[in-house]
Amino acid sequence: MPLTAQAVLQELQRAGIDFVVSVPDSMTKGLYAALAVHKEVRLIPVAREEEGMGVCAGLYVGGRRPALLIQNTGVFAAVNSLRALGLGYQVPVLLLVGLLGREPQVAPRDSANPLVRLTGPQLDLLKIPHDLLEDDAQVGLVGAAVDEAWREGRPHAILIGEQVK
Repeated sequence: MPLTAQAVLQELQRAGIDFVVSVPDSMTKGLYAALAVHKEVRLIPVAREEEGMGVCAGLYVGGRRPALLIQNTGVFAAVNSLRALGLGYQVPVLLLVGLLGREPQVAPRDSANPLVRLTGPQLDLLKIPHDLLEDDAQVGLVGAAVDEAWREGRPHAILIGEQVK
């Protein structure tokens, strides 16, 4: 069963996410396209991941429930803003992280691609919990991550292991 933009978008909406801030990428282009025309979950495109975290923090302070949609390279680019805003200021945000370069049927920790292999350990170092989402049957992980992020006052990452259709 593939991972579809419609299933992810429905779960984001059910979980109360009202804005998705994104640096576009190829792993999640199907979700990005669906968000671009959605009326209730609004898309805010940004140029850099750390900028995206700042926008999410502002949305949170303004009473919104944001998500940040980036690829795995963006986790490394945004480390300082994740540390300062997400952990230091306890800004809850859902991180939707496309695992660009992931080999099909290979666990991320076993990947030959160092960016795929090291994304989970980087999040572990930051003490940001994360789950792997690979198909529509697992889409409930998104809502559970949102609930935990807001309950704990910190980011929670969903690693998107398959291209969103």
